[in-house]
Amino acid sequence: MSYLQKLQQTETEILEEIDRLCEKHSIVYYLAGGTLLGAVRHRGFIPWDDDIDVAMPRNDYERFRDICLSELDERFYLHCPQTDKNYWLPFAKVRKKNTLFEEKNLVDLNVSKEIFVDIFPLDDTKKENSLIKRFRALKIKLLSSEMISRIGIKTREKVPFWVKIRKFCLRRYSIAELSKKQTALMKKENGKGYDFYVNYASNYGHIKQTMPKKIYGVPKKLFFENKEYNVPNDYEYFLTRLYGEEYMKIPPKEKQITHSPQRICFDTAAANADREKTIVTGDDADETL
Repeated sequence: MSYLQKLQQTETEILEEIDRLCEKHSIVYYLAGGTLLGAVRHRGFIPWDDDIDVAMPRNDYERFRDICLSELDERFYLHCPQTDKNYWLPFAKVRKKNTLFEEKNLVDLNVSKEIFVDIFPLDDTKKENSLIKRFRALKIKLLSSEMISRIGIKTREKVPFWVKIRKFCLRRYSIAELSKKQTALMKKENGKGYDFYVNYASNYGHIKQTMPKKIYGVPKKLFFENKEYNVPNDYEYFLTRLYGEEYMKIPPKEKQITHSPQRICFDTAAANADREKTIVTGDDADETL
């Protein structure tokens, strides 16, 4: 078994636990992004994919978060602002304890790096696109940029002068305070009866990730790695919006992109005694398990 197959297997364990809690407490969730594409096109992982994405309406997301704090299986933990005052992301992760998934930009940082599944909140919004919404998304991104910078992650983006001024003004706030401000912005239009969901935390951008609520709707079930999970009711619309009409077509090799982790370990306790338990990925990958 390759390290990628073992990684996918571990992430599926986490997904099974998420599904268990959601089924038990009637929490709505959907497979999203490349995970949904994998379910539709491959009935499992896209062969080169190395993560799982799940989305939940904000109310379900917050219920799931609260339930995880007391009912999540002891093999896992929820990583979010409520469990880590220095958490830097606008979405949560369910991580498996005693594992390692070390991405290149985190190598030298003292932060949590366990294998994970991403949980994205879906917030209400009035329109697919508007000037106010674009400005809000920009502020959300700016807060992310400040939190990422604060924990030591370096980016190659050129920062405009006005952004530098704004970031300077944010220095007086802690990461926890910045996270609260960011969440408040994301939730700004919730509870007003609007007809769209937006995923402000998505790498695909907030405009592409704004869709009518009916697209998500009552979840359907599709197989993913030999078990059925929830997917958006109109998953064909969802996938076409994100990937285009030819989403069923396998992309060329150069577009088969992963997170490119630098090191992976499936049992850090054992790795402390046996260095071969830690897998170095890349051109010199050691796939010893």
